[in-house]
Amino acid sequence: MLEISHGHPAADWCLALCASHAFLIASHWPEQAQRELFGPDGYFAAPHRVPPRGELTPVEGGYRLTGVWDFCFGIPYSTHFVCGARLPVAGGPPEVCCAVVRRDQLRVLNDWGGDQTLGMRASGSNSVEVKDAFVPAHYVVPLQNMFSRPEDMRDGTPGTRLHGNPMYLGRVVGPYHMSLITPAIGAAKASLDEFEDLIRTKKTNYPPIMLRAEHEDFQRALGRALTLTDAAENLLIRGGEVYMEMCRRWAADGTLITVEQNLRLWAMMQEAGRMACDAVELLYKSAGSSVTRKGSRMERYFRDAQMYRSHPSSLFENFWAPVARASRAVDPTFQFLNLAMDAVATPAALRGHLPQWA
Repeated sequence: MLEISHGHPAADWCLALCASHAFLIASHWPEQAQRELFGPDGYFAAPHRVPPRGELTPVEGGYRLTGVWDFCFGIPYSTHFVCGARLPVAGGPPEVCCAVVRRDQLRVLNDWGGDQTLGMRASGSNSVEVKDAFVPAHYVVPLQNMFSRPEDMRDGTPGTRLHGNPMYLGRVVGPYHMSLITPAIGAAKASLDEFEDLIRTKKTNYPPIMLRAEHEDFQRALGRALTLTDAAENLLIRGGEVYMEMCRRWAADGTLITVEQNLRLWAMMQEAGRMACDAVELLYKSAGSSVTRKGSRMERYFRDAQMYRSHPSSLFENFWAPVARASRAVDPTFQFLNLAMDAVATPAALRGHLPQWA
């Protein structure tokens, strides 16, 4: 995915987010659903739109689903769609669930690509509409399963029991953000390529007149961007290792993955994304006005990086206080991930506890 994002960050946003959700299904859906969804050849590609923009109505054998979801990354090439929806509960707030819909049960809206968005125009982030589609009961699971309290995963998940692999504990917050920062790191690598080509062929604007590659100002920008990009890539790789170390500890001795560990892994991945975007922005402003022309590669990479910057999951400043509150030193009972899931049903009760986007 890193290599693909190096060649085309927006195409990788489309691919990485579609491909990564096989991990979600393999972790949290029951065996019957997995056999049907992966099918005889194992091919499965789907966005996962978490906000519960749909309504589930119980019927015999399952549910009827209706709703519209925006920003469904990769939907033009997907076999399925995984979406958040509300399930009415008598006498209480609705339960938030994740439902899987087949491709032939949805309509892709023409609201992405071209000049309709600033960047990531090849990501296929169209909206999706579903009208009164039947969803089998075993295709619907509680969203809480993916962000549950540590004690809720004491006995593992459908995925750990079915596949015998602790990776399928499916604590999604860290792995999910890895998919988002991969295109940002690719944009940084691609920007480095463009910047190096530019400074080898263009001269400075002011004396001493020389190739920009020979001038310390441009060397400084290049060196800083190289450092940021290397750090971001290695932090991404280390994030995957940290996740697997936590999963293996659970398999070895039952040590649970805490809310604090989940949040800190998420925040660590945000820092990798920030560094990658900092590299893109440094190179963009150091390259000169010629790269601002519409259609230049550097201009495209800059726009793609800004799309990551605006994603609610990337707003690192909003995570610092929750990370602190999740630490044992501040609030050992803090349950950020549960609060975030409950917020869709009872937002007023949670005001002041969550980042603005939750």
